[in-house]
Amino acid sequence: MTIAVLVFMLIFNEFLIKRIVNEARPSDSCVHSPGMPSSHATISIGVMTWYICNVLLAKNIAVKPRSLRILAALVAGIPIPISR
Repeated sequence: MTIAVLVFMLIFNEFLIKRIVNEARPSDSCVHSPGMPSSHATISIGVMTWYICNVLLAKNIAVKPRSLRILAALVAGIPIPISR
């Protein structure tokens, strides 16, 4: 299931979101397709969201460890697209 989610996010980003945003790459780039949002930033947010949903839906995790797992996911996931 995880690989299917990653493949879906990649296809969704490459063929729909990049066409809607349509932000050009720098002029000296070798690639001429739209560059933003970047694939790794999109996938990192998608994986972070998928993980948080799984943590929220898990019935065997107590409230405090659940909160810490969500906080860790946010701390690890949010800086990736911000750095781009």
